[in-house]
Amino acid sequence: ATSAPIVLQPPGGAASPTGTVSSKGMVSRKRDEWAGKPQAAETPSQEVGKRPAASGSPTAAPSSPLDASLSGPTSSKIGLRAPINEPRQEIIPLVSLYGQSCSSVYNYYCREYGVKLHSAILHAMPRTPSAFPIKELRIGGRSAGVPADGYTIVEVTNVVPGCRGILPILEVVRVNTSMHTLVLRDCGLQSNAVEWIVEALLEHPSISSLDLAENKISASGIACLLFLLRKNPRLVSLVVDLTYADAKQKAFLTETLEANRSNRGNVVRPMPTATRQSVV
Repeated sequence: ATSAPIVLQPPGGAASPTGTVSSKGMVSRKRDEWAGKPQAAETPSQEVGKRPAASGSPTAAPSSPLDASLSGPTSSKIGLRAPINEPRQEIIPLVSLYGQSCSSVYNYYCREYGVKLHSAILHAMPRTPSAFPIKELRIGGRSAGVPADGYTIVEVTNVVPGCRGILPILEVVRVNTSMHTLVLRDCGLQSNAVEWIVEALLEHPSISSLDLAENKISASGIACLLFLLRKNPRLVSLVVDLTYADAKQKAFLTETLEANRSNRGNVVRPMPTATRQSVV
């Protein structure tokens, strides 16, 4: 014989108009209703335990093999992670640039990073308060043979800042938003310093020429530079002569530079004769 339907009655004795149920889940729900507990809206079309994919999901396919490596799980290796500047996370940045100058910014960050202050660099920086007019900054190596006026063009030769010594110089680059040329030739840099340079230039609004020749840049540093060229198409000139970059890596850089030039149609000032001997 067919079993009779289950009829639930509230404490008052009157049967609920929707008291006929066929599952334990409905019984629990009715008890909650009588107890005055709020009920969550049902979504019958959504499977239990699954959520609809959010727009802009990070699982989207990357646009290039290099992007694939940099968009994957966080890695501790340079060139296999998005460029970061870990030392910068441990300092206190200037809250305001009012009244500051290129010279005072360099001085401040030498103290913050705990690195040697090069007096030649300090004295070469413009000292005009609240003005950041540098268009070309050339540090290290030999003279480019182009006169430096000490205001829009700053050149300091025969100085080797080293990897950490480049950190306060990058802070000067950040605040000079009209700078289009950065030369750090023979500055004793390695791939970790290249990662810091890339991080500083990713969002720079004007930089279009970068010279890192005669530094000990390995494959991981070249990978960071390729990432920079792809993420900041303003860069249309890059020099990596006398580094550890091989012919294949230079070919990748050249291809990306050509794409930047053709896509943006930029016309940039040529690099000084001494640094234009071989442009990748």
